[in-house]
Amino acid sequence: SVKGDLVTAREQWRDLWALSSYLESIPYVAGVKAALAILGHPVGPTRAPVQPLSAAQRAGLVAVLEPFAPVAA
Repeated sequence: SVKGDLVTAREQWRDLWALSSYLESIPYVAGVKAALAILGHPVGPTRAPVQPLSAAQRAGLVAVLEPFAPVAA
């Protein structure tokens, strides 16, 4: 956002806050890896003992990623 454009900055932060909040509500590393894969940048699976996201967690992640880029479920 342009310096001093508080309205646009708040709009951008709203989506970032939703993503950050969601990532903190699920296993963080699994969430970041899943988010990267959803956005087309796979970085590989989680290592034990961290488990991949459940289907419900992944669906929630897809929903919060929608403002950032077209996502593939």
